[in-house]
Amino acid sequence: MNTYTRDAPAGVTAYDSSVDYAAEDPSRLSRFNISGDIGGYDALDRVDYDDGSQWRVSILDGVVYAVLRRYPGANKYTFTGPLWEIATIPAGYQVGHWPINNVIADFFFTIEQRYRGQPAALLDVVKDVQRWAAELPAQGENRA
Repeated sequence: MNTYTRDAPAGVTAYDSSVDYAAEDPSRLSRFNISGDIGGYDALDRVDYDDGSQWRVSILDGVVYAVLRRYPGANKYTFTGPLWEIATIPAGYQVGHWPINNVIADFFFTIEQRYRGQPAALLDVVKDVQRWAAELPAQGENRA
């Protein structure tokens, strides 16, 4: 697991496990009572990394994160894998845990179409999300 922490791209805060991430703030846990299962809006259900692992990209309280779903060759999900905080979305695009703004839904729909089924897409997704989030106007600015 440490390889994922060491290999995290620039601008990413890496956690050795989703359990460590939840320990900082227990409200991050999903409501399914599974240790290490982080909640939020699942923006991209499956993103592949170059080693064959599968990741999920989600948004929780304005933070876009990627969490390891499956290790290379595994047939079951892991709920204790590494987690990368990718970007922060400015205030005003979410209510509670759920994004309500079409800007978010449209962006992630486009990203899903662009990278669906592409091996090693995770790093490209991270770069695209970071660039997009940095360009979002802050709350109260024109979002048209």
